[in-house]
Amino acid sequence: LGLPAAAFSYLTSHGALDVSHMDFYKRLVNRLQDPADQSWVIHCAKLFYRLYGDIFRNLPLSLNSAAAA
Repeated sequence: LGLPAAAFSYLTSHGALDVSHMDFYKRLVNRLQDPADQSWVIHCAKLFYRLYGDIFRNLPLSLNSAAAA
């Protein structure tokens, strides 16, 4: 795409933070004793993961095109 390094500043600066979030999530799920609780936490995490991606998937194409120019 020919994007400058600055276009990836969010990704590079938040990589370690994402790792710590995954570690927190793993410890949380492993502490839960009730399989129903585990199931709900996993279900909600999947929903939020999808919703977060939808933020970017639903940006107007004109905004995406302007950012790439």
